[in-house]
Amino acid sequence: MLKKIFLLLTLLAYIPQNVAVTLVYNIKIRRAFDVPASLQIVKKPIVFSVVPIVYTRSSRIIDAAIKLDTCEKRNVCGALFNVRYLPTRNWWVEVTTGIEKDAAEFVGTDSFKRSRNGFDDIVLSGGYRGFIGERIQLVGYGLMGFPVRSKVDLFDRYGPLVGTRVYNLGGGVEASYALLKTEQRSCSAIAQARFIHGFNRSWFPILPQGAQIQPGNFTDLFFSLQYREATTIFELGYDATIFSQQAVILLAQKIPAATFVRNSGYASITHGMLKGWFNKPWIFGVGVNFSRSKKFDAKTLSGWLSCSVVF
Repeated sequence: MLKKIFLLLTLLAYIPQNVAVTLVYNIKIRRAFDVPASLQIVKKPIVFSVVPIVYTRSSRIIDAAIKLDTCEKRNVCGALFNVRYLPTRNWWVEVTTGIEKDAAEFVGTDSFKRSRNGFDDIVLSGGYRGFIGERIQLVGYGLMGFPVRSKVDLFDRYGPLVGTRVYNLGGGVEASYALLKTEQRSCSAIAQARFIHGFNRSWFPILPQGAQIQPGNFTDLFFSLQYREATTIFELGYDATIFSQQAVILLAQKIPAATFVRNSGYASITHGMLKGWFNKPWIFGVGVNFSRSKKFDAKTLSGWLSCSVVF
């Protein structure tokens, strides 16, 4: 009984801040699926991408009121898969998922180890890209996320391993302006805003029967500078992810969590070959991302390789 009470108090302090997203929603990694303009001469291309990735996070969970002091170390390795269909220059649709191994270790007041292999969420998205003159591009898109695994167990009490367990719905807009644009080289400034809402669900057996978590919303404000030399693209970017309206909903009351921000910086290099293996255009890339949140002193580092083929 005491253990259950302790877990409940722990979760009230921590669940809302940590249940929001997994790798398939990471806005920086998802840019690896974009097709460079130099390769968009292909009529009605289908682009298949695979992104091997390594991700690590460390945080310290402290709550003096319940005498909680636990350090988290989490490592994820695996690969994301994306298929994008571009029927015209303006429209596209895509589907993304991943296969990952998520290993977590918690040391301190509540110590345990747990790892899980499996599929990440499935994310469907699509949108429209419009142009104003030769230098301005505007994009609007929507997305839906579906959890492959819905079952929750006690080892998910500091955030689920592999996938969110939550249905998500959202969309975004992007604007870019070409500061320089020639056939040989270009330089563009890019701004993107994205909003995703997670739907409430039961979190039993971690929370009591009838209680729910409210995953709330996360909003990305993304800015980057992209430089292209022939078919090689260099990109530097910053992303502020704002977590809001998260809460635990008990039978007798609703306990909200404070809004907080995760700051991220990233860099990537992408190179396209118009005639690669099997006489198809290929796109290769490498990227790295570092994130920091004052909430729980959370730090994340991820690196990825990407490989895409245009059919």
